[in-house]
Amino acid sequence: MSIKIDIISGFLGAGKTTFLNEFTKNTDEKIAIIENEFGDVSIDSDLIKGDFTVKELPSGCICCSLIGNFKEAILSLSEEVSLDRIIIEPSGVAMLSDIVKLCENICKTSKKEMTINNVITIVDLSNFYEYEDNFGNFYLNQIKNANIILLSHLKEVDKNQIEIIIDKLISYNEEAYIIEEDWYFERKLNFKNYIEALETNKVNIKENLKETSRIKKLLKSITIDKPKIFTEEELKEVLELLKDKKHGYVLRSKGIIQIEKGKTVHFDFTPNNYSYEYMDEICESKVVIIGLLLNTKLIKELF
Repeated sequence: MSIKIDIISGFLGAGKTTFLNEFTKNTDEKIAIIENEFGDVSIDSDLIKGDFTVKELPSGCICCSLIGNFKEAILSLSEEVSLDRIIIEPSGVAMLSDIVKLCENICKTSKKEMTINNVITIVDLSNFYEYEDNFGNFYLNQIKNANIILLSHLKEVDKNQIEIIIDKLISYNEEAYIIEEDWYFERKLNFKNYIEALETNKVNIKENLKETSRIKKLLKSITIDKPKIFTEEELKEVLELLKDKKHGYVLRSKGIIQIEKGKTVHFDFTPNNYSYEYMDEICESKVVIIGLLLNTKLIKELF
């Protein structure tokens, strides 16, 4: 099994460590974290929560002065510990393109099989224009080299400006998937669902988006509280209907649904498969749908 390498990037103050804690919450994976701060003293490592192996690389940048230390950290982790995922949190002033190239080289030369999985950049929309003007290509390098872009501090920005900034992000990086929700304020959203949806549906996404425009890579989620009561056959029918493209490209759905006669089921849906199982106890009903170009009205009518 290949070790996944995830890079969580973002300019100073974007909220990388906060996101890292959310991303690794309630996971069964064996994870190691490499955390790099530019100063002499590491603060963020004290804020990382969870039973993970954390390697600190303070006082320098892993894409320049600490290249040897960084390579040694990854190789030693992969050889000493049984891991599913290595998460790299570079300093806010790191050049993402250099880090990606360095990781690619490590993957090629490592004895253990490793692959670069997610390259995530967190963009603080409240400071976007200031950073774009003052830091130019240095700042934009993190946006241009990501395959997933998260947005933070949306509540501090006018709605029209949000749309304009998203358009600019797309112009800088047409290939990245942009998650529209503000994870920083809406912590109730489980962003691991988004990441899993992208990781498990890369082929489906490419097929679905062959002839679509660049703006259609905006990911969206719909949460349905207190969905209606179904029969088992009705639930099967609804899960089949989620495959219909008139509802959008549903990449992932999961939820707890009440079935007639007071029973409850938990279901999981992906474009290629769905399953459900009865639960021993009755829980609060809720459904989450994640996808591209979702038709909110039609989906809510299903549930």
